[in-house]
Amino acid sequence: MKIDKYIIRWQYSGNLLTGTIFTYCYLIDGSAVHCGHSQCNANDNFCRATGRKLSLARVLKNANLPKEERTKVWDAYRNMTAKKRW
Repeated sequence: MKIDKYIIRWQYSGNLLTGTIFTYCYLIDGSAVHCGHSQCNANDNFCRATGRKLSLARVLKNANLPKEERTKVWDAYRNMTAKKRW
């Protein structure tokens, strides 16, 4: 996903048998790369949308973006696909 000068990517890793699945979100801003992640509990069902939301929220918090920039990112995320996310 590309928003203005930011590039956002997601990556999934883990083991479905043990239920430990991580969702990593990378925010690339020029030469800086910020990372946020979420972990699926072994008792929960894995859901990409939930993992993406949590990891995106964490990467935006770690990157210390201004509120206007965070709003642009969330608006672009909501409109990323035709599937309603809220």
